[in-house]
Amino acid sequence: MRTAQLSQQPLCQACLLDGQVKEAEHVDHVFRWTHIGRGAFYNNIFQSLCPQHHSHKTAKEREGIYEHYTHTEVKYYGLKDYDQLINNSFNFHASY
Repeated sequence: MRTAQLSQQPLCQACLLDGQVKEAEHVDHVFRWTHIGRGAFYNNIFQSLCPQHHSHKTAKEREGIYEHYTHTEVKYYGLKDYDQLINNSFNFHASY
């Protein structure tokens, strides 16, 4: 799963939004699977991040904020958004 994600998205998506080009080292679950349950380990939205952005995102998760760095913007979600987003987008493209 990690290899496939980094192959598909080798650069940090958050850096790209900031106008920087940096290699991604982490595959991040947009929704922290330990907050949802074991099934969310695979049923999630994935994104490639550098260590600095991954640390930043993890800190926000402690506040209940889940950041999704899309190709055009940062989207902010709460835990309650998981079911709706996964049901609507997971079938379309789990690693957007």
